[in-house]
This record gives sequence, structure tokens and C-alpha cells, in this order.
Amino acid sequence: MPEEVDTSDWKTYRNEKCGFEIQYPEKINVSGADIKTMVYDKTESDPPHIFIGNDYETNGVSIFFKQLNLTDKKPFKDEFEILSQISPEEKIIKDEMVSLGKDKIEARNIIVSAEIGYDISYYLFETNGYAFLIKSNNLNDEDYYKRIIDTFKSLEG
Repeated sequence: MPEEVDTSDWKTYRNEKCGFEIQYPEKINVSGADIKTMVYDKTESDPPHIFIGNDYETNGVSIFFKQLNLTDKKPFKDEFEILSQISPEEKIIKDEMVSLGKDKIEARNIIVSAEIGYDISYYLFETNGYAFLIKSNNLNDEDYYKRIIDTFKSLEG
């Protein structure tokens, strides 16, 4: 479990349309070096998402979202879409329900041990009429990105 972190000086990404916000530090410490945090807003891309981290490929948090409609039973085609991407060299090391973010949203957490030596965490949940899939590549410091994910907050209400 990550230790409590003072986030009072962290920046906030806020998405009114999808009804959420998430905080992040101005810099991320990677291998002893402070690297400026990058935020890529890809809300107009397919699939819509944002990325917070220092390297788009390996170090950061991706938040994918999809608006739900009445016919959506499994908005991301289902969790097997994630599981089907796992190569034979990778394995699921955790699959459980967890409380996520400031609102303690019930989410499914799947952690995969990747073949290149780091774990990938997936969180699946719904809030505000949107389905969310948060993916965290944990190359250097798993707890660091978990701290960012733990600031997720729904704007409903």
C-alpha cells in the first residue's frame, strides 16, 4: 500500500464532459532524476484517453473512457479484451475488486507481469455514465503511479 503523500502542490487534470479529475506532480522522480510530468490529452482520438507520465511508452498512467449507453453491457468489449492482449510470456498475478481513488469507486484490478520486467495494472470501473479503463505501466516505481491513480475523483453530485 502506498504511503500517504501530500498532494497539495500537485496539478489537477479536470474533464467536465466525462466528470472526473485526477492530480499529478509537476515532476516525477525516475531513477533518481526529476523529470517533468507530461500530460497528453487525447480526448478527441480513438480511443479517447489521457496520459500522465514521463514517457508515453513505459512510464505513466493512461486513462481510457467511453460513454455508456443503454445497450452497453460490457463497454470495453469486456475484460477479455485486456486479457487477450497478454502474451504467453506474461501472466496475471492479481485479479481482484478494489476501492479506487478519492471516492473509493469499486473497480476491477488486473495486474499482469510483463515479459520485459515490469508489471502492468489495469483498473476497470464505471461512473458518471462513462466506463473507465486505467492502465499503469510500472517500470520504475509502482507506488508512484498508484499514488496518481488514487487521486482520481468523480465530479458527479
